[in-house]
Amino acid sequence: AAVREWQGQAEGIEIVLGAGEYPLPDGLVLGPDELGAVPITFAAAPEATVVLRGDLPLADRRRHPDGSHMATRPPGEAVAMFYGDEVLPQARYPNRDAAHPYSGGFCHVTQAETAAGSLFLAATGLDGLAADSWARLTEATVLLWPDDGTRPAVRLTSAKRETGGLCLPALPGVQPGTRMVFTGLLSELDAPGEWLPVGATLRFLPPADCDPDRDLTVATANPLLAVRGGKGSVGFVGIEFRGAAGDLVQIEDAACSFRRCAFRTATGDGIRCRQGKEVQIEGCDFRYLGGAAIRFTNTQGAAVRNCWIAETGDQLAMATAILAGDDDCAGLVIAQNLIHDQPGSGILLRGSAHRCERNWLHHLGQERSEGGGIVVLGRADSEPTVVKGNVVIDPGGYRRIDGTHYAFPAGTVGVGAVGGTGTRIAENLLVRCPLAGVLVAGQNQTIENNLIVGAGQSHIGIGPATGLTVRHNVAVGRDGNPAWLAGERLPERLRLVDHNLLWSETDDPRVWLGKETVSWDAWQELGFDRHSMVADPLFRAPELDEYTLLPDSLALRLGFVPLDTDHAGCQEEPARRTWPIDDEVWREQHLLGVAGARPVTQPAKP
Repeated sequence: AAVREWQGQAEGIEIVLGAGEYPLPDGLVLGPDELGAVPITFAAAPEATVVLRGDLPLADRRRHPDGSHMATRPPGEAVAMFYGDEVLPQARYPNRDAAHPYSGGFCHVTQAETAAGSLFLAATGLDGLAADSWARLTEATVLLWPDDGTRPAVRLTSAKRETGGLCLPALPGVQPGTRMVFTGLLSELDAPGEWLPVGATLRFLPPADCDPDRDLTVATANPLLAVRGGKGSVGFVGIEFRGAAGDLVQIEDAACSFRRCAFRTATGDGIRCRQGKEVQIEGCDFRYLGGAAIRFTNTQGAAVRNCWIAETGDQLAMATAILAGDDDCAGLVIAQNLIHDQPGSGILLRGSAHRCERNWLHHLGQERSEGGGIVVLGRADSEPTVVKGNVVIDPGGYRRIDGTHYAFPAGTVGVGAVGGTGTRIAENLLVRCPLAGVLVAGQNQTIENNLIVGAGQSHIGIGPATGLTVRHNVAVGRDGNPAWLAGERLPERLRLVDHNLLWSETDDPRVWLGKETVSWDAWQELGFDRHSMVADPLFRAPELDEYTLLPDSLALRLGFVPLDTDHAGCQEEPARRTWPIDDEVWREQHLLGVAGARPVTQPAKP
């Protein structure tokens, strides 16, 4: 109300919030009436902890005769329940495996057949479903993890307990070994921490050592904050946004900035921005989100700097920390962010003319493969994107190998530029990338001055490309001998390959040309790497992942410029919310075999 009153009477408006938690169970909308022609700032008072939260304690908790707990469901289309920072799962089958949250606690497809627009399945583990669950299985939501790296949520069209057959709409990538989970069945409410909305109530089993009245909260706000339209701009400084049954913040057709803010505990994205104007996100923390930390569509000129992003993205189909989601995104600056412990990729950029610089990414792909640290997707007519000075270590990737076996790490890349024109991939440190340090396709791309320490299939994988330049790189094979380059029809895809330093601890460099292996001598005879050298690059302490070059390294003579990794990732600055940052978290030892897998002889069709 005060903002509306002062619009047109001041050059700028600042709202200072004192320490405390401000409940917004219905969310807050800032629209044209609030966003007039003057800039507005919402700021936490100096040294104050200010939380805008959409979650509230449970109301009217009581015991159900079956031993579970009940509470009144707050009004709203969506609902989510939290235990501190943890987003609690709805009742599911099989139950979540706390020791293996990404690789355990699943049914696995044993037979898949597509016909007439339907997918017929049989799966392991269905014998443990309760009889009531079978009777209502078509009311459940089925989550699947197909080979394309997504996580679609679908409904069964039919199910038959006698044969174990399931029928659902046709989906690509579902094969024997695909993981699946059933959620939303009251008869599967049987594990601590699970809950389910049932009519006007919430039914739940409290987590162990939990005081439900004090520790559990519920949210229906979606989003917690909406910024829509208006001629002016709005900024937020030092505020924590917490607790939403969907996105925490949505921006549409508005100018908006966030500095030293925190985004925690929601089932959707931290910030979802559509047609954003001059969007600036600096020094913020993003933790415990079901969706992306930041998702852009149809946005130009936005910047994300010095942000810390961890443990986000495990509830939506697209598991990426920072996402430019369509070709209408342009000119984004993604710089000096720390991104780790993600179920999928770190940064995915569609569109054109982006700058992705000095980010530090590690321990990605904990749940899915098909992606990597930084992935650039562009059209043939897009303006060039620059990927420069980033560090990607252990991008992981949990990948199905066949019907009974998974692999980890597998199937991810350090940097992928799989479309567009003129992408420059330069001065990046890429370590232990299981598929390739760099995967490239498109037109006139340049890969130069990167340091690639490989333990996977190849240092550089090449798809459909033309006019590709590869120069002044250092590539070292450890724990095996990755191919230097890999792809089909390489001589016609490559414009220039030279002045690279290659080294393997076990063998001479080699190139995969289609299905054939080409020796180093034969490769040079084709006119490539004529001035490149094979020698130990002389790292200072590679066993500690310290890849500083010693002064007498031959890489320096070949024109390699030493990397500046000290300025990659978050930096201590006044705008940084948390410092120092502790990025060591518990990580599971992934299961690599499918429990109970066996041949299926009965037909899958119900």
